Amino acid sequence: GFPWPAGIDEAMYNQTQAIAGPLFVATFPRNDRFTRVSMGLFIRELLSNFKADVAHTADARKYRLYSAHDSTVMAYLAAVNHTLPAGPPYAANVIWELHSADAAHSEPFIRVFYNSGPTIDHPVLLNHPGCSGNECSLSQFTASLGALAAGDDWLTAVCGVAIPGAAPFSLWTILALAGCAVALVCCVALVICCLRYRRLAKAAGNGYQAVVASPSPVQA
Repeated sequence: GFPWPAGIDEAMYNQTQAIAGPLFVATFPRNDRFTRVSMGLFIRELLSNFKADVAHTADARKYRLYSAHDSTVMAYLAAVNHTLPAGPPYAANVIWELHSADAAHSEPFIRVFYNSGPTIDHPVLLNHPGCSGNECSLSQFTASLGALAAGDDWLTAVCGVAIPGAAPFSLWTILALAGCAVALVCCVALVICCLRYRRLAKAAGNGYQAVVASPSPVQA
């Protein structure tokens, strides 16, 4: 409900989003190394929680809510080969349903949904890799994601972090992450500046160009 800042309108915002959307998607490739870095710890927790639920241990729960960002949702969807044309919209989420074994299923099974926002009545039922159709037995689900879970030794070797212990990241890892963040911010700022310059130039027309080319006369 807030007004657009001076020099920016909805058309400019939509144009920026059209440029930034595919760039955002491209930063989430489907490969095992990326998935282990971006989602490895979460996948390990997810599998551990399902195991506790089935075993009815003290850690078992009827419902769990995981707080996440659009980048978290995007990384998981990339891991299970579900592509999106742009980044997940506001309030998008992934839903995991753990079902008990029944007459048609010899063991507990899982169904995974992608909900693209609060206004969607029917979330998309995903076909999970390594599973038959859109229902995944717990053993199939664990086998397909288990190799992507971040183990202690692997995470220590790649990121310089020991679990448990929470040792700090190595200097080179910190510098690399900082460099990527700065480059991303600079790219977004450049796109916004270019769009604003084009808007001002178009609005002013030839008069704007003449003022830039000819300095104002100096009065005595």
